[in-house]
Amino acid sequence: MEKRLEIYAFCEKVMYIVITVAASVILPQLLHLIGKLTGTNAALGQILLPMHLPVMILGFCLGPWAGFAAGLAAPIAGFLLTGMPASALLPYIAAEISGYGFFAGLLKNTKLSPILKVMSVQALGRLMRVLAAVVLTSVFTDKPFAAAFAGMAAGLPGVILQILLVPYFVKIIGRAK
Repeated sequence: MEKRLEIYAFCEKVMYIVITVAASVILPQLLHLIGKLTGTNAALGQILLPMHLPVMILGFCLGPWAGFAAGLAAPIAGFLLTGMPASALLPYIAAEISGYGFFAGLLKNTKLSPILKVMSVQALGRLMRVLAAVVLTSVFTDKPFAAAFAGMAAGLPGVILQILLVPYFVKIIGRAK
């Protein structure tokens, strides 16, 4: 009986990871569609960072390894299904978003305020992107790693959106459990 409960819990986590990855692929596509209709094209995705939200929420709810798995799978699935993120940015975004999911899971039970948790996750996720840029450019090229930072400044509204929305959704999901 105990083994069945473990299998059930594992399957439940996998289901939530799959839903999170799907949301991380669908949300940017919705913003790109809105961008095409309004003439802003891909700018809305770069500004609002829709792929980050579901992964960070999942990390806070299910822990570091589920967050890491969803964060790694989301940009890869997005690239394979839609061509976005662009192949040049894929390793950096995968490092950043998997970092978001992992660190959200690590910080989920700390005594920090929800806003400080989100801000810490954002800083650590961005650090993962920088580390990926340093490692990948030093190993594969002698060119500067500017591509790793493409669009980061434009994402400030998305960062603010995360600070506002992630604690709210985590609280709602916590109540639902």
